[in-house]
Amino acid sequence: MFDLSPTMFHIVIAIVGLLLYLFVWRVTQDLPPAAKVLARMALFIAAVIPILAAAFFGMTGATRMKSAGVLELPAPGPARAIA
Repeated sequence: MFDLSPTMFHIVIAIVGLLLYLFVWRVTQDLPPAAKVLARMALFIAAVIPILAAAFFGMTGATRMKSAGVLELPAPGPARAIA
């Protein structure tokens, strides 16, 4: 599919999160104050935290390849004898 560098992946994640938050902000403008708070916090808890966790704790580089089913075998090297 697409081959994104880790930096570009983080930028895309940040932009998508910001766009989602702006969408919810716009949609909830006419709601009562309590409903605004609940909707905006629900977005933060349900979307932003998992996105940030994926971006910062392992959805880059080799981990993305493993999740896609591409496994790399270890490079062959001399066998170490246990003395």
